[in-house]
Amino acid sequence: MPTSPPQPVHGPRLTASALISALRLGVGRDRWSITSMIARRTLSKEVRRTVRTKRLRMRVQDREVTVWCRDTSSDAEVLREVFLDRAYPVEQALRERSEPTVLDLGANTGLTSVLFSALAPRARVVAVEPLPHNLAVLLANAGEPWHRPWQVVPAAISGETGEADFYWSGWYSSGTLHADIAGTRQGNPHRQEHRQAMRPIRVATTTVQDLVDELGISDIDLVKVDIEGAEEKLFAGDPAWLHRTRCVAIDVHDRYIDGNSVREQLRLAGFRQVAQADRTAVFLR
Repeated sequence: MPTSPPQPVHGPRLTASALISALRLGVGRDRWSITSMIARRTLSKEVRRTVRTKRLRMRVQDREVTVWCRDTSSDAEVLREVFLDRAYPVEQALRERSEPTVLDLGANTGLTSVLFSALAPRARVVAVEPLPHNLAVLLANAGEPWHRPWQVVPAAISGETGEADFYWSGWYSSGTLHADIAGTRQGNPHRQEHRQAMRPIRVATTTVQDLVDELGISDIDLVKVDIEGAEEKLFAGDPAWLHRTRCVAIDVHDRYIDGNSVREQLRLAGFRQVAQADRTAVFLR
């Protein structure tokens, strides 16, 4: 365990290592490369070279876990949201069955899936993420031995299956399919996207219905949604998969979309909001 006093966890220079120290969590041996064989086989040499990670050890819900994380402010912010601010109060949805099914839509590097697996190590986790720089770390987290291996889907959730431009930056957690949202963020000099904007890339897209049909998923215990504005079309048309879902934990981006329409679609499908933690609203039915 770290012996130095906790450091401030707020501010632009926050890193994942500083956050782990501040939380007084156990830190494993530093290793600055991805060791997951599936990541090495799947990802290009360039992506492996540019995505540098650490393997951290910490306790979550009285369980010791290991997690791969980049030593960046972006990953540190997600660490803080998930494990310090407890942005996903979904214990009830995950503990009623021994092997719940979880869809992590907008999985980033898999830190929320780490939480879900800590709550339910035998959960079937399907992590959906389009950005190669996030996928490198996500694949490593997916294969950690302390939980059931996750299924990783390299795609963006959309209203249709196909391909689309994906707008991203060095602030890896805010990529979006929406050019107008990306433009608003990149045009704001106070946001990280303004300083770290990258060229859009072409990514595969899928609907949730096509995803669950392809994977043979019938009942869904938890759907976590953080897809940067694409949630407005996610529930349109009263999709069949939603009626087989028990819990939705969603970050509704009201600043950019009509968030009330999203909440109304959930209400009409029989969901009621039971919790609000940071930006995440939790709905059950």
